[in-house]
Amino acid sequence: MKNPSSNQPVILFIEDEAPIREMLRFSLELGQFNLIEAASGKQGIELALSKQPDLILLDWMLPDQSGIEVIKFLRAHAQTQNIPIIMLTALAEEEHKVRSLSSGADDYVVKPFSPLELMARIKAVLRRTHSHQNQFMVHGLTVDLINRELIYQDQVVKLSALEFGLFAYLLKNLNRTYAREQLLAQVWPDNKYVNDRTIDAYIKKFRHILKVYGLPFVIETQRGIGYQLRHESK
Repeated sequence: MKNPSSNQPVILFIEDEAPIREMLRFSLELGQFNLIEAASGKQGIELALSKQPDLILLDWMLPDQSGIEVIKFLRAHAQTQNIPIIMLTALAEEEHKVRSLSSGADDYVVKPFSPLELMARIKAVLRRTHSHQNQFMVHGLTVDLINRELIYQDQVVKLSALEFGLFAYLLKNLNRTYAREQLLAQVWPDNKYVNDRTIDAYIKKFRHILKVYGLPFVIETQRGIGYQLRHESK
């Protein structure tokens, strides 16, 4: 568990290259963050489960497993499924960026990067994932904005922090059609690298989730416009 005596956010940094960890340690501590470090995916997972940090910085290329595999593990466990994750990658190709976000990362930063840029990304992600403190209900689905959970018929719908933010936004604006760029601006307002394909990937996953959990909603594609979430009577 996090240290109850400190109000500073706890950042878990999973990176096998010691010079990079050293470079960021000073900046993060100067930025009033508590830093814990891991040099492998296995060690990072163990610390994530035991410390439950406020945010995870995760390198794509680790010695024992990929960052994608680490994300999949963390998103599959209740203790860690809602912890925001920023992926650090040297792979700048669009395919890798989309894969990173679609796997459950909340943001990504391409190496080489400046500590100032990374600090800005960390603060933006923390603002997005900790800004609301209430809940609402839509057609039997409880949207818990404190714990970032969807609950339907005693089932907790498993979503990453960013997936929850996007889905909650659609639920708040039921029956309204949004263009892809509007959704991008709502959920990734400061990320110039995210594009329409990212939204399409999330919509595809949301449709799968609606089916798996039997949620009474459907996402319709409005050709040439965008997407609309609406209630579907059972």
